[in-house]
Amino acid sequence: MLEQVREEDRLAAEAAAAAIDAVDAEVSYEEEPMSDADNDDGSDVEIDTASIPLPLSESEPIGNTHSPNELEDRLAAKMAVTYASPAPEADLEIVAQPDLSLDPDSFHAPSYKPTLQQMARRYVAEEAPITFKRLSDLIARDHGFQRTGGKISSTIWQAVERIAPRTRSADDHWIFWPEAVESSDVLPFRGLEVSGRPRQWKEVPLPEKLGLIEKTLVLAPADVAESVANVLGYGRVTQSFRADITQLVERLRQGASDHGKEDDGAM
Repeated sequence: MLEQVREEDRLAAEAAAAAIDAVDAEVSYEEEPMSDADNDDGSDVEIDTASIPLPLSESEPIGNTHSPNELEDRLAAKMAVTYASPAPEADLEIVAQPDLSLDPDSFHAPSYKPTLQQMARRYVAEEAPITFKRLSDLIARDHGFQRTGGKISSTIWQAVERIAPRTRSADDHWIFWPEAVESSDVLPFRGLEVSGRPRQWKEVPLPEKLGLIEKTLVLAPADVAESVANVLGYGRVTQSFRADITQLVERLRQGASDHGKEDDGAM
């Protein structure tokens, strides 16, 4: 009887360890960074990750030297899954935060949430309107993360989603706005450097992109995409960039047409 009990305990321990290994494999898959398309124009493709569960917290591999109860407890902790919102990516240089104590090892801990919120509020104050994509990339690079994968962006979203007013733009980006500024469909383009920090064209909020298109169209250029590229300092116009500009022109004209219809109806 004693040998049978010991054998059952051994089998239970092995089963628990195998289950934890399977969960660890899932974590590795979720944290594998998504690759960006190497477009010279900086345009990117957004993936809707609203339905992707937040990856589980990491832990060291567990061997069969642990007791069955300890293994079951750790397995249960790993199986606690929460859900979160979209996850962007970009390549940015690390931005220093000398007055904050940053701890990459504590990044996903609930107790670290106030630090993420403080960083986000600072970036909103300095750069807003700012997309969540841009905001999460800045925070991730501050911590030395080379990519902003689903787990990282989900943790950031849970911390910052209510720090400032936000709207969802027509290109499906969340945009955070300053408290004292009313959101707008079209804004003046501020360039590819804001508050001393460089940004890519794909990180520019849609209202600013439309503002640059609007200003360019006033000049009636023969090639709108070429004119916009010159403003941005691009040496050549790629096919994807030209397609992006064409879509922005159509979006701007459609918006003007819609406003015209609304005005006619009000008279």
